Amino acid sequence: MARCIPSCEQGDEYSPKTQNCIPHCPRVGEEYIPELGYCVLCKNGNVYDENLKICRPDCGRYNKVYQFVSNKCVPNCGGNREYNSVTSQCIACSVDESFNTFFNQCFPNCATGFYFDPSTNQCLSAPSLVQPRAQPVTTTTSTT
Repeated sequence: MARCIPSCEQGDEYSPKTQNCIPHCPRVGEEYIPELGYCVLCKNGNVYDENLKICRPDCGRYNKVYQFVSNKCVPNCGGNREYNSVTSQCIACSVDESFNTFFNQCFPNCATGFYFDPSTNQCLSAPSLVQPRAQPVTTTTSTT
């Protein structure tokens, strides 16, 4: 069954990805990014990652996955295994652990509000990102 594609205003084109009319990007390889409001041109072999908001290597065409810490495509280990870029091997963490790509090793999972500190080998309380609200200052003026 054929789908109707809406006609767009002059200078716009229909995007199957967003299913809307978007501005036409004039240069070959540019992609319009709605949340930015303009066209982005990534270098050859790179794609715009809407989650990270950066141009990154296009790993999908090599059947690999993007590793943010190294900014490289690494093997897709599958399952619950992660790629260790130091040993160049896939490793599996236990059920109560998570792989940390910065340190290239498994660390214990901590309770909500805590993080694992490898220097102390303990779960520590995470600092609050919410700053307390400043109390309004009241002044009184006296007339004498």
